[in-house]
Amino acid sequence: MRQLRRLNLIGELPDEFANFPYLQEIGSVPKAWKTLPPVNLAMLANNIGGSIPKEIAEIVTLQHLVLTDNQLEGPLPPELGKLTSLTQLALSGNNFTGVLPATFANLKNMADFRIAGTSISGKIPDFIGNWTQLIELDIRGTSMEGPIPSTIFHLKNLTKLRVSDLKGPETPFPDFQDVSVMSQLELRNCLIRGSIPSNIGEMIPRLIRLDLSFNRLTGDIHSLQEIPNLKYLYLTNNQLTGQIPLWITNTKQNFDLSYNNFTGPSLPSCQESHLNKMSSYPSDEDRSLFLFH
Repeated sequence: MRQLRRLNLIGELPDEFANFPYLQEIGSVPKAWKTLPPVNLAMLANNIGGSIPKEIAEIVTLQHLVLTDNQLEGPLPPELGKLTSLTQLALSGNNFTGVLPATFANLKNMADFRIAGTSISGKIPDFIGNWTQLIELDIRGTSMEGPIPSTIFHLKNLTKLRVSDLKGPETPFPDFQDVSVMSQLELRNCLIRGSIPSNIGEMIPRLIRLDLSFNRLTGDIHSLQEIPNLKYLYLTNNQLTGQIPLWITNTKQNFDLSYNNFTGPSLPSCQESHLNKMSSYPSDEDRSLFLFH
Protein backbone atom coordinates (compact mmCIF):
# COMPACT_ATOMS: atom_id res chain seq x y z
CA MET A 1 0.00 0.00 0.00
CA ARG A 2 1.43 3.36 -1.06
CA GLN A 3 -1.38 5.93 -0.66
CA LEU A 4 -4.68 6.71 1.09
CA ARG A 5 -6.68 9.22 -0.92
CA ARG A 6 -10.36 9.94 -1.73
CA LEU A 7 -11.63 7.04 0.38
CA ASN A 8 -14.49 8.98 2.05
CA LEU A 9 -12.81 8.37 5.38
CA ILE A 10 -14.55 9.58 8.54
CA GLY A 11 -12.99 10.10 11.95
CA GLU A 12 -9.33 9.47 12.59
CA LEU A 13 -7.00 6.87 11.11
CA PRO A 14 -5.50 4.26 13.48
CA ASP A 15 -1.93 4.26 14.74
CA GLU A 16 -1.48 0.74 13.34
CA PHE A 17 -1.20 2.15 9.81
CA ALA A 18 2.33 3.11 10.80
CA ASN A 19 3.23 -0.57 10.25
CA PHE A 20 3.01 -0.15 6.45
CA PRO A 21 6.70 0.25 5.59
CA TYR A 22 6.17 1.17 1.93
CA LEU A 23 3.52 3.83 2.48
CA GLN A 24 4.63 7.00 0.66
CA GLU A 25 1.40 8.98 0.47
CA ILE A 26 -0.91 9.02 3.48
CA GLY A 27 -4.04 10.58 4.86
CA SER A 28 -4.71 11.87 8.39
CA VAL A 29 -1.63 11.42 10.55
CA PRO A 30 -1.98 10.23 14.12
CA LYS A 31 0.89 11.04 16.45
CA ALA A 32 2.38 7.55 16.11
CA TRP A 33 2.89 8.03 12.38
CA LYS A 34 5.88 10.32 12.83
CA THR A 35 8.16 7.32 12.22
CA LEU A 36 7.01 7.08 8.59
CA PRO A 37 9.18 8.59 5.83
CA PRO A 38 6.60 9.87 3.30
CA VAL A 39 7.22 12.63 0.80
CA ASN A 40 3.50 13.25 0.16
CA LEU A 41 0.87 13.43 2.89
CA ALA A 42 -2.51 13.70 1.17
CA MET A 43 -5.91 13.63 2.82
CA LEU A 44 -7.88 15.21 0.01
CA ALA A 45 -11.70 15.36 0.12
CA ASN A 46 -12.49 13.09 3.03
CA ASN A 47 -14.47 13.92 6.16
CA ILE A 48 -11.63 13.88 8.66
CA GLY A 49 -12.04 16.03 11.77
CA GLY A 50 -9.88 17.15 14.66
CA SER A 51 -6.76 19.26 14.51
CA ILE A 52 -3.41 18.87 12.79
CA PRO A 53 -1.10 17.08 15.24
CA LYS A 54 2.16 18.92 15.82
CA GLU A 55 3.99 15.59 15.43
CA ILE A 56 3.63 15.93 11.65
CA ALA A 57 6.53 18.36 11.87
CA GLU A 58 8.79 15.42 12.74
CA ILE A 59 8.27 13.89 9.27
CA VAL A 60 11.28 15.75 7.89
CA THR A 61 11.00 14.11 4.46
CA LEU A 62 7.64 15.77 3.81
CA GLN A 63 7.39 17.90 0.66
CA HIS A 64 3.63 17.93 -0.03
CA LEU A 65 0.99 18.33 2.69
CA VAL A 66 -2.51 18.30 1.19
CA LEU A 67 -5.42 18.44 3.64
CA THR A 68 -7.99 20.10 1.39
CA ASP A 69 -11.77 19.75 1.86
CA ASN A 70 -12.12 18.10 5.24
CA GLN A 71 -13.49 19.08 8.66
CA LEU A 72 -10.18 19.93 10.29
CA GLU A 73 -10.22 22.74 12.82
CA GLY A 74 -8.23 24.71 15.36
CA PRO A 75 -5.09 26.80 14.90
CA LEU A 76 -2.25 25.75 12.62
CA PRO A 77 0.62 24.22 14.62
CA PRO A 78 3.69 26.50 14.66
CA GLU A 79 5.75 23.32 14.48
CA LEU A 80 4.89 23.03 10.77
CA GLY A 81 7.50 25.71 10.23
CA LYS A 82 10.12 23.00 10.80
CA LEU A 83 9.18 21.30 7.52
CA THR A 84 11.75 23.20 5.49
CA SER A 85 11.51 20.75 2.57
CA LEU A 86 7.81 21.54 2.15
CA THR A 87 6.92 22.83 -1.32
CA GLN A 88 3.13 22.45 -1.16
CA LEU A 89 0.79 23.24 1.72
CA ALA A 90 -2.89 22.97 0.74
CA LEU A 91 -5.30 23.61 3.63
CA SER A 92 -8.33 25.02 1.81
CA GLY A 93 -11.89 24.02 2.67
CA ASN A 94 -11.42 23.39 6.39
CA ASN A 95 -12.38 25.11 9.64
CA PHE A 96 -8.97 26.36 10.70
CA THR A 97 -8.83 29.45 12.91
CA GLY A 98 -6.15 31.73 14.30
CA VAL A 99 -3.33 33.41 12.39
CA LEU A 100 -0.58 32.10 10.16
CA PRO A 101 2.27 31.15 12.52
CA ALA A 102 5.40 33.28 12.31
CA THR A 103 7.42 30.07 12.00
CA PHE A 104 6.04 29.66 8.46
CA ALA A 105 8.68 32.20 7.46
CA ASN A 106 11.08 29.23 7.47
CA LEU A 107 9.24 27.54 4.58
CA LYS A 108 11.57 29.04 1.99
CA ASN A 109 10.91 26.26 -0.57
CA MET A 110 7.15 26.88 -0.65
CA ALA A 111 5.78 26.81 -4.21
CA ASP A 112 2.05 26.21 -3.64
CA PHE A 113 0.21 27.67 -0.61
CA ARG A 114 -3.59 27.52 -0.29
CA ILE A 115 -5.81 28.45 2.65
CA ALA A 116 -9.00 29.43 0.79
CA GLY A 117 -12.31 28.90 2.54
CA THR A 118 -10.91 28.78 6.07
CA SER A 119 -11.42 31.11 9.04
CA ILE A 120 -7.76 32.01 9.32
CA SER A 121 -7.47 35.65 10.38
CA GLY A 122 -4.90 38.36 11.00
CA LYS A 123 -2.85 40.34 8.51
CA ILE A 124 -1.32 38.71 5.46
CA PRO A 125 2.24 38.23 6.72
CA ASP A 126 5.20 39.91 5.05
CA PHE A 127 7.21 36.68 5.04
CA ILE A 128 5.16 35.34 2.12
CA GLY A 129 7.01 37.86 0.00
CA ASN A 130 10.22 35.99 0.86
CA TRP A 131 8.96 32.70 -0.59
CA THR A 132 10.87 33.23 -3.81
CA GLN A 133 9.88 29.81 -5.21
CA LEU A 134 6.16 30.54 -4.89
CA ILE A 135 4.09 29.64 -7.96
CA GLU A 136 0.53 29.65 -6.61
CA LEU A 137 -1.00 31.57 -3.69
CA ASP A 138 -4.69 31.19 -2.79
CA ILE A 139 -6.11 33.27 0.08
CA ARG A 140 -9.74 33.54 -1.04
CA GLY A 141 -12.64 33.70 1.39
CA THR A 142 -10.74 33.85 4.68
CA SER A 143 -11.02 36.28 7.59
CA MET A 144 -7.68 37.88 6.83
CA GLU A 145 -6.88 41.58 6.69
CA GLY A 146 -5.09 43.63 4.10
CA PRO A 147 -3.16 45.18 2.71
CA ILE A 148 -1.42 42.57 0.61
CA PRO A 149 2.34 42.96 1.21
CA SER A 150 3.91 44.70 -1.77
CA THR A 151 6.71 42.13 -1.92
CA ILE A 152 4.21 39.48 -3.04
CA PHE A 153 3.73 41.45 -6.28
CA HIS A 154 7.45 41.07 -7.01
CA LEU A 155 7.68 37.27 -6.84
CA LYS A 156 9.15 36.29 -10.20
CA ASN A 157 7.79 32.73 -10.29
CA LEU A 158 4.23 33.55 -9.28
CA THR A 159 1.74 32.37 -11.93
CA LYS A 160 -1.51 32.28 -9.92
CA LEU A 161 -2.39 34.89 -7.29
CA ARG A 162 -5.90 34.60 -5.86
CA VAL A 163 -6.98 36.76 -2.91
CA SER A 164 -10.48 37.85 -1.96
CA ASP A 165 -12.66 39.31 0.78
CA LEU A 166 -10.03 41.18 2.76
CA LYS A 167 -10.82 43.39 5.71
CA GLY A 168 -8.98 46.60 6.51
CA PRO A 169 -8.23 49.94 4.82
CA GLU A 170 -8.39 50.80 1.14
CA THR A 171 -5.18 50.35 -0.83
CA PRO A 172 -3.97 51.69 -4.21
CA PHE A 173 -3.67 49.44 -7.25
CA PRO A 174 -0.66 47.14 -6.74
CA ASP A 175 2.68 47.94 -8.33
CA PHE A 176 3.53 44.70 -10.11
CA GLN A 177 7.19 44.10 -10.91
CA ASP A 178 8.96 41.07 -12.36
CA VAL A 179 5.77 38.98 -12.58
CA SER A 180 5.81 38.44 -16.33
CA VAL A 181 4.86 34.75 -15.96
CA MET A 182 1.59 35.42 -14.10
CA SER A 183 -1.42 33.93 -15.91
CA GLN A 184 -4.18 34.26 -13.29
CA LEU A 185 -4.77 37.29 -11.08
CA GLU A 186 -7.78 37.49 -8.79
CA LEU A 187 -7.98 40.39 -6.35
CA ARG A 188 -11.71 40.28 -5.66
CA ASN A 189 -13.18 42.47 -2.92
CA CYS A 190 -9.73 43.54 -1.73
CA LEU A 191 -10.52 47.23 -1.11
CA ILE A 192 -8.42 48.38 -4.06
CA ARG A 193 -8.97 51.99 -5.17
CA GLY A 194 -7.73 54.10 -8.04
CA SER A 195 -7.33 53.44 -11.73
CA ILE A 196 -6.03 50.47 -13.69
CA PRO A 197 -2.43 51.32 -14.67
CA SER A 198 -1.86 52.35 -18.27
CA ASN A 199 1.09 49.91 -18.47
CA ILE A 200 -0.67 46.87 -17.04
CA GLY A 201 0.01 45.01 -20.27
CA GLU A 202 3.73 45.52 -19.75
CA MET A 203 3.61 44.55 -16.08
CA ILE A 204 1.56 41.36 -16.52
CA PRO A 205 1.70 40.48 -20.24
CA ARG A 206 0.73 36.79 -19.97
CA LEU A 207 -2.53 37.20 -18.10
CA ILE A 208 -5.34 34.88 -19.19
CA ARG A 209 -7.69 35.50 -16.28
CA LEU A 210 -8.17 38.84 -14.46
CA ASP A 211 -10.73 39.36 -11.70
CA LEU A 212 -10.85 42.77 -10.01
CA SER A 213 -14.53 42.65 -9.03
CA PHE A 214 -16.03 44.37 -5.99
CA ASN A 215 -13.33 46.96 -5.51
CA ARG A 216 -13.31 50.78 -5.75
CA LEU A 217 -11.65 51.13 -9.15
CA THR A 218 -12.17 54.30 -11.18
CA GLY A 219 -11.18 55.56 -14.62
CA ASP A 220 -11.39 53.80 -17.98
CA ILE A 221 -10.37 50.31 -19.08
CA HIS A 222 -8.61 51.01 -22.39
CA SER A 223 -5.23 49.79 -21.11
CA LEU A 224 -6.56 46.23 -20.81
CA GLN A 225 -6.31 45.95 -24.58
CA GLU A 226 -2.56 45.62 -24.11
CA ILE A 227 -2.99 42.18 -22.50
CA PRO A 228 -3.01 40.01 -25.66
CA ASN A 229 -4.16 36.64 -24.24
CA LEU A 230 -6.89 37.82 -21.89
CA LYS A 231 -9.83 35.39 -22.03
CA TYR A 232 -11.58 35.94 -18.70
CA LEU A 233 -12.19 39.45 -17.37
CA TYR A 234 -14.33 40.29 -14.34
CA LEU A 235 -14.73 43.94 -13.31
CA THR A 236 -18.22 43.90 -11.84
CA ASN A 237 -19.15 46.29 -9.02
CA ASN A 238 -16.55 49.01 -9.36
CA GLN A 239 -16.80 52.70 -10.28
CA LEU A 240 -15.27 52.48 -13.75
CA THR A 241 -16.19 55.10 -16.34
CA GLY A 242 -15.71 55.99 -19.99
CA GLN A 243 -16.86 54.15 -23.08
CA ILE A 244 -16.57 50.40 -23.39
CA PRO A 245 -13.91 49.81 -26.07
CA LEU A 246 -14.94 48.08 -29.29
CA TRP A 247 -12.42 45.29 -28.76
CA ILE A 248 -14.42 44.34 -25.65
CA THR A 249 -17.89 44.70 -27.15
CA ASN A 250 -16.88 42.49 -30.07
CA THR A 251 -15.31 39.84 -27.87
CA LYS A 252 -16.21 36.17 -27.76
CA GLN A 253 -14.40 35.81 -24.45
CA ASN A 254 -15.94 35.68 -20.98
CA PHE A 255 -16.05 39.29 -19.81
CA ASP A 256 -18.22 40.80 -17.04
CA LEU A 257 -18.34 44.60 -16.77
CA SER A 258 -21.64 44.83 -14.91
CA TYR A 259 -22.47 47.44 -12.26
CA ASN A 260 -20.10 50.22 -13.25
CA ASN A 261 -20.60 53.76 -14.59
CA PHE A 262 -19.76 53.43 -18.26
CA THR A 263 -21.04 56.06 -20.70
CA GLY A 264 -21.51 56.32 -24.44
CA PRO A 265 -23.96 54.84 -26.94
CA SER A 266 -25.51 51.50 -26.22
CA LEU A 267 -24.38 48.65 -28.41
CA PRO A 268 -26.46 46.13 -30.31
CA SER A 269 -26.95 42.70 -28.86
CA CYS A 270 -24.91 39.85 -30.25
CA GLN A 271 -25.81 36.29 -29.46
CA GLU A 272 -22.25 35.13 -30.06
CA SER A 273 -20.82 37.37 -27.34
CA HIS A 274 -20.01 36.39 -23.74
CA LEU A 275 -19.96 39.98 -22.49
CA ASN A 276 -22.14 40.91 -19.52
CA LYS A 277 -22.74 44.65 -19.22
CA MET A 278 -25.97 44.53 -17.26
CA SER A 279 -26.20 47.80 -15.33
CA SER A 280 -22.87 48.95 -16.71
CA TYR A 281 -24.37 52.37 -17.39
CA PRO A 282 -25.22 54.92 -14.68
CA SER A 283 -28.84 54.81 -13.56
CA ASP A 284 -29.40 58.53 -14.06
CA GLU A 285 -28.77 58.39 -17.80
CA ASP A 286 -31.12 57.12 -20.49
CA ARG A 287 -29.09 54.12 -21.56
CA SER A 288 -30.34 50.77 -22.72
CA LEU A 289 -28.94 47.81 -20.77
CA PHE A 290 -27.75 44.73 -22.51
CA LEU A 291 -26.94 41.29 -21.22
CA PHE A 292 -24.93 39.29 -23.74
CA HIS A 293 -24.45 35.60 -23.19
